[in-house]
Parts: sequence; C-alpha cells; structure tokens
Amino acid sequence: MAYIGQSIKNGTFTTLDTSSNTYNGSNTAFALGTQVGSPAQLLVSHDGVLQKPGTDYTLSSGGTAITFTTAPASGASIFIVEISGAIGGPMNRDLNGEELILDIDGDTSLHASTDDQIDIKIAGADDFNFTANKFNTLTGSSQSFADSAKGLFGTGDDLEIYHDGTNSLIANKTGILKVATETSGVPITLGHTTSLVTVADNVSVTGDIFLGTTSATNSAKMTSLFSRISHIGFVSENNGGNDDTEHFRFKNGNGTIGNIVAGNSATAYNTSSDYRLKENVDYTFDATTRLKQLKPARFNFITDETNTLVDGFLAHEVSSVVPEAIYGDKDGLEKNIDGTNALDADGNTIPKYQGIDQSKLVPLLVKTIQELEARITALES
Repeated sequence: MAYIGQSIKNGTFTTLDTSSNTYNGSNTAFALGTQVGSPAQLLVSHDGVLQKPGTDYTLSSGGTAITFTTAPASGASIFIVEISGAIGGPMNRDLNGEELILDIDGDTSLHASTDDQIDIKIAGADDFNFTANKFNTLTGSSQSFADSAKGLFGTGDDLEIYHDGTNSLIANKTGILKVATETSGVPITLGHTTSLVTVADNVSVTGDIFLGTTSATNSAKMTSLFSRISHIGFVSENNGGNDDTEHFRFKNGNGTIGNIVAGNSATAYNTSSDYRLKENVDYTFDATTRLKQLKPARFNFITDETNTLVDGFLAHEVSSVVPEAIYGDKDGLEKNIDGTNALDADGNTIPKYQGIDQSKLVPLLVKTIQELEARITALES
C-alpha cells in the first residue's frame, strides 16, 4: 500500500532482540543489545501501541538501554525496531538531555529546506554548521584531514592549510599572509620553543639567519648575499643624535674585546687596550732589528691583474715578526665541524686565506722611530 505523506527513504531496519528482558510491572529500563544514538531511531510498540520518542521512552546507559516513562505491565508485548540511514523529514535526537538536530529534507544530500545548510546543535548552540560542503562553524571540536587534503578558508578558497605527506604548508593565493598579533606586547613564536619570538617591536632569533640566500657562508651564523649594484650588505644607523655610538660590540668568554664606534663624522675600529687587561709590560725591546725583518712589497691581486700599485706584505712573511698582526695559517684549508677538509661542488679543497691587520705594525714602527731618534740625538751630540 502507498504511504500517507512523504515515504521513508533509504532507511535500514533492524529488529532488536528483547527476549532477555523481563516485563513485570515495576522495571522501566531494559537492555537493547546494541547502542542507539537517539530515541527517534527506534520504533517501539507496546501491546500494539506505538510509543512517542522522548515522551513515552528515552535512552539510558549511553544508548544501550531503553527507559520507559511508565513500567510495562507484566507479560507486556514489546516490539522494538531500530531505524538507521537517511530518512525523509526533520529528525530530532536527544543525547543525554542535550538536543541534537539534523535537518534532512528527503533528497540524497543532507541540508535544510530553506538555506541549504545542516545545523548540528548541542544545547542550543551551532557546534557544527555546514553549507556547500564547508564548515561555517566548528566549536569545541577538531577535524582530521588526510595527507594532501586541504583546509580551505575564504570565499575564494584563498588560504590553504595542509600536509602533503612530507611537509606542512600554508599557502596564500591573494592579499598579504600575516603572522602577527594585534595586541601590544603579545609574543609571536615560530618554530620549536623559542626559535623565533617577537614581542612588540623586538625580534629574538635562536639559530642561523640567512638574507638573500638559503645557506651559510663558511658556517656563518648570519649570512647576507646581495648585489653591490643595487644593495648594501648591512646598515647600522643611529637616529638619536651624533654622539659616539657603539654600533658593534665583539665579545668572547673574557668579555668585550673590541667594538666599532661611529662619532660625529668618523668611525673608530677599536680593539682591547685597557691597562687593566695587561701585565708584564716591557718598554725596552729592540724594535729596529725586528722591523728590518719585514719585507714590504708591491703586487697585484690575481682577481685584479690590472692594478699593480698595491703596497703591502705577504702574510706568512710577517707572522714570525709580528704574529698578532696575522690571522690564519700558511696554506690553510677550510674545515668541517668534524675537522675534515671542506670540499667545493667539484670535490676540491677550499683555501682558507691568511689575513693581516696592518695596524698591529704601528707599535713596532713607533718604537723603531724612537730608537732612530735616540741614535740621531747621540750622533748630533
């Protein structure tokens, strides 16, 4: 025979075995033998009379038992059928006293008949709200996505968040991708623990910093790769006045050992010289003999073969006379952290060139001039 009203669609019916229950006129709760999500999923006949879900009976024990408002009489005939799957019309389900509403209008998709939307309400609030296969509201829960399944945000799906099986990605298609806080003094943390933390206008970085490159030069903690045609490597500017300003300070385990100070119109490159840092001070050494061991020369650098007007020294020839003026070893090579030789892309060793700080020769020059002046004075006398 035909249904009166809208027909039931896509339902699955299961008759529940209640033969183990005893109806004696006093018991109200009876085992169902399975777990049921809502009283509305049951068709319950009590002596041939259909019972009203939520009024004549409710669910208890997490949905594994049915509780009648009035205890069935002794010997009562109870027939229970569980209905699951999509059915026509709205469905109200009561979960432990909290209302859960699914609006289903009878076609193959689940949506409300007026706004094409599914509202799952718990205690009157939209905890889950769907429109056109999207979450509009997700409160107090989480959502899991498989690898490469994307969480899409914005009207045009402009922001994507997903994991491709190897890496985690945040992809922005339009506008500016901002990682920021609108509240002053609230920190932003990127990376594990405090890899990058910003508070107000300050930035603290633990780890290496790369500017214009993705790798360090000679294991540098900060590497800046730039074109001299259109860029400047670093700029340090004091905008609070023209007084002496310490732009860089160099320290080791002994404390400050040097700095770069900019004044009103000049820059000073300072190394430690305070008397409180020194001992065994001697003013009587022979500077002239040592100075005559130096070999000033004229040369050009291989990379600048046209310029032969350079005056200077060969570093290894100075190292035995004024060792503090020379950095590095003769024929030195770049090393890896484990002490092995570093190699270039072709597998060749990489030279670690010596350097010279010619200002370290000044004391020897001054002392030699003093010795010569003394000799001249003696001759003149």
